[in-house]
Amino acid sequence: MMFTNGKFDTIDFGVVSFWNVQHNISLRFGFKLDNVDLTGTGFDSRYQGLLYRATNFGMVVQ
Repeated sequence: MMFTNGKFDTIDFGVVSFWNVQHNISLRFGFKLDNVDLTGTGFDSRYQGLLYRATNFGMVVQ
């Protein structure tokens, strides 16, 4: 599967949380990607597993 037109203004994942219940430790942060261009990228299913291939991958992370 390849993206032929994969340009996104913003991909917002909201608040991401990691919890360690055994030690009562948590980590929370906001995660957002701006100006993501996935054109020319894609996924291949091979014997090694799921592979992500990128010929042109550009983004600005805030």
